Parts: sequence; C-alpha cells; structure tokens
Amino acid sequence: MNILVSAYLDKNIGDDLMIKVLAKKLSGHKVHLICTDRSLFVPFEGLNNIEMVTPPNSLIKRLEFYKQYDLFIKIGGSIFIFNSKVNTIKRILNLRELLLLRLLGKNIAIIGCNFGVFKVKIGKLITRIELGLASLVTVRDKASSSFLKSKKLRYYPDIVFSYDLHNMKNERLEKRIGISVYRSVSNTSLNYDYYKKMSDIADEYIKKTNGRVSLFAFDSENENDTSAAFNILRQSRYKENIDIFVYTGDEREIIESIIKCEALVATRFHSAIIAIKYNIPIVPIIYSKKMNNLLDDINYQGDRFYLNKINELSPLDMLNNLEGVQCQYSVNGAIGHINEVRSLLDKIKDKKGKQSLHRKLRAISTINDE
Repeated sequence: MNILVSAYLDKNIGDDLMIKVLAKKLSGHKVHLICTDRSLFVPFEGLNNIEMVTPPNSLIKRLEFYKQYDLFIKIGGSIFIFNSKVNTIKRILNLRELLLLRLLGKNIAIIGCNFGVFKVKIGKLITRIELGLASLVTVRDKASSSFLKSKKLRYYPDIVFSYDLHNMKNERLEKRIGISVYRSVSNTSLNYDYYKKMSDIADEYIKKTNGRVSLFAFDSENENDTSAAFNILRQSRYKENIDIFVYTGDEREIIESIIKCEALVATRFHSAIIAIKYNIPIVPIIYSKKMNNLLDDINYQGDRFYLNKINELSPLDMLNNLEGVQCQYSVNGAIGHINEVRSLLDKIKDKKGKQSLHRKLRAISTINDE
C-alpha cells in the first residue's frame, strides 16, 4: 500500500530514528516521505521502501497528488507546539492539509507524539480538531494520554525504544562519560551559561579521573547542536581529553559511542531514550516537560536538573550524580505504535477489497441485465 509520511526533518537523530523504525517495520509497503530539501533525506537513502516526495503548490494538483495514497501518517514527538504566532500559522496550514485528506476520504494516523507547549490560547483547540480528524492517535507518555478522551488514542513508550542496531559493538569503557549537548533556538539567552556549565562539568570529571568526555550533537542542521559541542570544547581546559560525535545521518557511531560511556548527562530527550534502552545510567538536564514526563513514566528516582536554573548547578553536585541512576524499564511495548498502524492498514486493505468486490458484482449485474 502507498503511505504518505510527514515528519520533522533536521538531521535530528531522534526524529530520523522514528522514521527509520516506521519504514523498516512496514517494509512491505511503499513509504513516501514529504521533504523539500534533498540533503535532509540522505539519512534514509539506504532504505529500499522509502522515497522522497514534494507535494505540488497548487491546491488542485495537491488534491490529485493525495489521491494516490492509502494512508497519511504524521510521525514525531513534540509536533503539537504552540509557542508563537508563526508556529500557530504553520499549525493552521497543517490543519488545512488534514481537512483536504479527509475530504478525499483518506485515513490519517498521528503516531509517537506528546502534546504542548501551549503558549497560544487557540493551541489546544486546533490540536483537538487535528486529532479528531485522525483514525489513529498514539502518544509516547502517560501525561499525553489524558489530553484527548477517545477510544482511538493509545499510549506506548517512545518509538525509538523499538529501534534495533544490528551487529552492535557493545563495549563499556572505564573513565568515560557522555554529555548530549543542546543549543536552544527558542531561548538563546540560556546557551552561553549552559555551554560554560557543561564545560566545567567535563573539566571537573577529567581533573578528578584523568578520563575522557564524549560530547554528542544529536542535531546538525537548524537546531545545530554541533555549535554547542564546539563552544563547550572551546571553553575547556582539557581539550585533548574531549571527543565530539556529530549525527549527520548515520546513527551507528553515535549509539555505539554512547554505549561506551559509564554514564550520560542527558539534555536531548532521545539521548535519554537511547541510554535507558542500553542500560546506561543517566543524569537528566531538563528543558521541556517531555523529559519530566518520561522520567515519571519510568519511575526515575535520581536527581533532576533544569536548564532554566543552570546557573544554580554546581559541577561538583553533578559529579556526585555521575554514577547516575540505571533505569530498569521494559521497552517492549514501544512497537505498539507500529502495530497499531499495521492494524489500520489491514482495515484499509479489507475495505478496499470489499469495494473492489462490490464493483465487480455491480458490473456483472449490469451485463446480465443487458
């Protein structure tokens, strides 16, 4: 069957892994990913069943374009954010496209998401309208499961928990910690203080252990964690003991390097997901409620540190937490997002089969009447 997919594309390892899981688990179907920048499609070029498509600008042509698809999937985590007028306009334009799809009788699935931030009053209303147009909605945290009271909404752990890296090198190294770095594009005033604090933490660890620190940049395009990594390195007194790993489309090096760490200072949400999946102790730095929701869902018992209070964070306090808290959490249920899509595809297939049979019977009846 033909599936049209909309997702956040920014060379971001978390969002890219969601798409890769979807395409791999639906290998018997044709997946067309909406993308206007060829460089952002590079991470998916090794997958046989996924292609890049760009919908036409013309409304009439776009209606014709949508007709070829059996299912439209919107996949992603924080895809319902209303924090500015510009973002709200984008959400309204997205709602228009969903209305066009429903006008054509197409099924819509929204999977793997959480809800908020809602800084614009109309945000919750628009979100509920979008969700109401969908045949299937799956969320990744329990807090989001209460946002919409509907039988079509399901909760499962984050999709990335179901990602499998084959032939993985699982080698834990002593005296090495990881820091998943972050560059805020919405609150840039925090960036310098964050870089300085991460550099201080790295230096204290190296001074204390003579070990090494790995800086992980999970986004290498617009959000640009790469800049954060090099800013942290620049401020360090022990540059020779720091390694930088940048995600540019191949997740293997990043994941295998995280697995080598004794613990991970996790700022990026999906760095925590990967660490939990592979039993790496984490120390979370929280910039969004999605991290708090995850920690609540896994019953995390360790200390929580907050980006907006980064100046209050003592490097020594962080070092005392570097043994982290190893999370014993079953992630088997994460495949539920994809299983729900499979079930929906089966229903669509059955419906198309019945419609085809009815057309044939009507044709035979017409011939007999003649």
